[in-house]
Amino acid sequence: MANVNATCPAGTVLIERGGKVHPDEPSFCLEITEVTRAAERAYWGKRQKSEFKGIVKWALWKEDNKPANLRTWHEARQYCAAKYQGGDLPTNKQWEKACGDKKYCTASGELKPSEADIGSDTERGPAEVTAFPPNSQGVKNMTGGVAEWIRDSSMYGKYIRGGSWDDNTEWSFSSLTEGDPDESYLTVGFRCVAQPISKK
Repeated sequence: MANVNATCPAGTVLIERGGKVHPDEPSFCLEITEVTRAAERAYWGKRQKSEFKGIVKWALWKEDNKPANLRTWHEARQYCAAKYQGGDLPTNKQWEKACGDKKYCTASGELKPSEADIGSDTERGPAEVTAFPPNSQGVKNMTGGVAEWIRDSSMYGKYIRGGSWDDNTEWSFSSLTEGDPDESYLTVGFRCVAQPISKK
């Protein structure tokens, strides 16, 4: 049943409590797409060449509507906290709930070239964040594009989920991998969660 007493900030979608996946997880708002290069630039400013010593040129795509990459877990959390009241990276439970109850987080729940940016040419970089249709929860690019930082951690590092355009199909569903929160990665980006806004 839809929560008519809550709404979400622009650019996010309400993921409601209940359903098949983590039914007791409180409702939350999740960004529809991964954070874009344009949004990254608006917050941090233009990136300096000195930041990318040793980084291959193809990894520095400039298109506004492609996902941001090469940000650490700490930077991603900083961005989310600044953008939204109560903003943060999603937890594992939140990410899984937004993925839906299928193996793949795509519109059909299957891995189709028309629905996910997976297994593409490495040097092409990811597709634009709006290039593929949303899944059943209204969220785009949870499978493919860039993999995404998660708030939670294991003994090996911070979780990364979703797979990237450069991954094969084995990494393109909701399996877990880990990363060093102080490092940034060519194929990892992020999206934010926010608190629902109560209607008055």
